[in-house]
Amino acid sequence: MKRAISLLLLCSILLAGCGSASDTQNDTTKSDVSTDTSVDTAELSDIEKRQLVSDDLPAKDFGGREFNIISRTNFTYEFDAEQTGDILDDAVYNRNRTVEERFNVDIVTIPYGEGNTANVLEAADKSIMAGDDAYQLLSAYTYKSAPGSVNGLYTNWYDMPYVNFDKPWWSKGFIDEASVNGKVYIATGDLSLLFNEVTLGVLFNKGLAGDLKLGDLYQIVRDGEWTLELMAEYCAAAASDLNGDGKMDDSDRWGLGINTYTHIDCFLYAFEVPVTTRNSEGIPEITINCIRMIDVVDKLYSFLIDSGDVYIYQHPTDSFAPGMFESNLGLFMTTWLGNCANLREMDTDFGIIPYPKFDSEQDDYCTYYLDRTSSFLVPVTADREFVGVITEAMAAESYKQVIPAFYETALKTKYARDNESQEMIDLILGNIRFDFGNIYTYAIGEGVGPGHLLRELINTKSTNFASLYAEKENTYRTNLQNLIDSFEQ
Repeated sequence: MKRAISLLLLCSILLAGCGSASDTQNDTTKSDVSTDTSVDTAELSDIEKRQLVSDDLPAKDFGGREFNIISRTNFTYEFDAEQTGDILDDAVYNRNRTVEERFNVDIVTIPYGEGNTANVLEAADKSIMAGDDAYQLLSAYTYKSAPGSVNGLYTNWYDMPYVNFDKPWWSKGFIDEASVNGKVYIATGDLSLLFNEVTLGVLFNKGLAGDLKLGDLYQIVRDGEWTLELMAEYCAAAASDLNGDGKMDDSDRWGLGINTYTHIDCFLYAFEVPVTTRNSEGIPEITINCIRMIDVVDKLYSFLIDSGDVYIYQHPTDSFAPGMFESNLGLFMTTWLGNCANLREMDTDFGIIPYPKFDSEQDDYCTYYLDRTSSFLVPVTADREFVGVITEAMAAESYKQVIPAFYETALKTKYARDNESQEMIDLILGNIRFDFGNIYTYAIGEGVGPGHLLRELINTKSTNFASLYAEKENTYRTNLQNLIDSFEQ
C-alpha cells in the first residue's frame, strides 16, 4: 500500500523545488559536479536541465563511514530501497548508490515506531543526551519535530556547512516560515518524498460532472472562477437521495466528501487566512482573529454543515467511506495527491483541481500539506561537515533522479487521466502555503492549536469563533512567546 501511495505524488514532487538563504560554508575544492554554463538549455528536457544544477560539493572520501538516518517505520521507503523494477524503489536505490560511491559512505536507514505520528525525537533525544553519535539525520513527523527541535539538542540548519537553501531541492516557503531570527532546526524539500505526496487538492468525477453539465472545470480554474460559492452550487446539483428513504447516507450521492481533520484545516490556507504574521522585526504574531476568519467560518459552515450536501467523514486521511467515490457516490473529494494512486482501478475517469478560492477577489489558488510530512533534524552530537555533505548530496540527487523518474514515468503514464490534470498538479504544487502558526501549532496550542480552530468549529457544529478564540487567546500568546524564546536559548 505505501508503495502505491507514494507513486502518484512523487509525480507531483516535480514542481516542489525552491530555496531560501543560508549561511553556507563551501570547500574551495569542488568535485566534478558542476554546471556547464556554455550549454544551450533551450532544447533540453526538464530532466536534462536538472542534471546541470551543481550541488557545489567538494570531493570527499569518508572511508566507508555509516550515515545513519532514523525514520518513522511507515516511511522508511523515502530512504531505503532495493532494485526491484518498481519505479520508486529503483529511483531511491540509484540515488543512494550515487551518493555512496561518490563519497565512500554507507547510507543506513533505522526504522522507529509505528504509525504516521511516531515520535522519532523520543529515541534521538536519549541518544544525544547520552553523548552518542548514533544518528546523523532524523526524518520526523513535522508537527512533533517542530516544537521538539528547539530543546537545545539539534543544530541550527543555517550553521550547517555545505547545505545551501538557495538550491532548488530545498523548500524555501517551509524553511522561511519555520525560522526565527536566523535560526531553524527543521528543514524539508525533495529529500522527503512525502513533501509533495501529501499536498492537498480536489478530485472530481468526470462522468458525474458531464451528466450534470457543469462545464469545463479545468477552464473554470484557468479563468480564476473556481470559488467556494461555485463549489457549493455544483455540490447542491450533485447531491441526491438515491434510494428515496428521506435521509442521506452511504448509499446516496454527495456533492463533496471531506474528512474532519487536515482537509478542513486546508481551507484556512486555501482562503488565505493568516494564522500568524511576521511583525516588523520578523517575529510571528497570532493574527487569525480577523474579519476574514469570521467570514470564512460563516460561509464554510453554511456549505459544509447547513447545506446537507457534504459527506463529512470521521477519518484522519480519507474523505469517503471505502468505495464510495469509486462507485460514483461523490462529485468532489478532497484528498492528498498521492492518494490518486489508490484510485487507479476506478472505472470512471476523475480529474484533479485545486481547492477553490474564497471568492473571485482572491488572486491565487492555494493549498497546504498534510501534517504527516517528513522534516529533517541534525543532532548536535553529529559531525557537521559529514552530515552537511551527505545530506546536501542526497537532496540534490533526489531532485535529479527520484523526482523526475516519478513525475515523468509514474504520473504521466500510470495515474494522470488527462493532460489537464498534470497542469492542475503543477498549479497546486506551485501554490503551497506555509505558516509558522501551523508548523508549530502543537507547541502554541494545548489540545486545539491555532491551526486547528476551523476544524474544531466545524466538528463541534459551532460558528462562534470569537468565543472559542477568546477562550484560547492567553494560552496561545503565552506559548508562542515561550516558543520564540526557546529559539534564542
